[in-house]
Amino acid sequence: MLVHSSREAGLLQESEERLLRRVFDFSDISVQAVMQPRVDVDGVPVDLPLPLLLHRIAAQHHSRYPVYEGSMDHIVGILHTKDLFDAIIRQPETLTTGAGLDLRAILREPLFIPATIGVDKVLEKMQRTQTHLAVVMDEYGGVAGIATMEDIIEELVGEVEDEFDDEGMAYDTADSTDIVEGLVSLNEITERFGQPGGEPRSTTIGGYIAERLERIPDTGDKVSFGDYDVIVEEMDGLRVARVRFARRANKPDSLPSSPLGAPAIET
Repeated sequence: MLVHSSREAGLLQESEERLLRRVFDFSDISVQAVMQPRVDVDGVPVDLPLPLLLHRIAAQHHSRYPVYEGSMDHIVGILHTKDLFDAIIRQPETLTTGAGLDLRAILREPLFIPATIGVDKVLEKMQRTQTHLAVVMDEYGGVAGIATMEDIIEELVGEVEDEFDDEGMAYDTADSTDIVEGLVSLNEITERFGQPGGEPRSTTIGGYIAERLERIPDTGDKVSFGDYDVIVEEMDGLRVARVRFARRANKPDSLPSSPLGAPAIET
């Protein structure tokens, strides 16, 4: 309320209001809401041959990789590409023979955290342990995903993109539509498009659509989100890959309520 009043009084710029709201909400956000889900984690098997490992690094552009033995539920360490390249410089013959490099010897200790912990606590742990990547565990002891310091900082300052990042949102104001990746968080979505109504349990826009539909979405499915229609543009297997937000020309006076208390799904 104080932040909104200050904004209305002209004491805060819009960007300052947005930052303050993010600061106040920071401790209420769980790491599960900002993590990269397991299906999107580029893990590395500990016995991957060096040429294939280098090819993967060149293609994916990550600076850190979780390294696993057998399956992603058994992560044995975190590989920093800097450590790998330093080891290759010390043992250049590994580039030609592919032998002699002990990957386990250069792995760093992983930071394991529960999925229910808040991002503020995760940031404290990262600062204390001087690590930029945490492995998020579910309640059954399996790997739910990973969270990076960048993921957490973005909850405060907004999207931080480097030259290798894919664009999460693309605004096309010419026809009042916006293309959005399915994994964009609901926190970011509500900042851009307002509140959907009700109390969704999902943490991403793709999850929200599935929650509203009560089934796995399909291309062309449409749900309401405040003053917008959200249309599934692309699926990646069983996951929503890309959606389109289209502002409705005239907001209906009333629509039947959905289980979430938002306008009913349109067909």
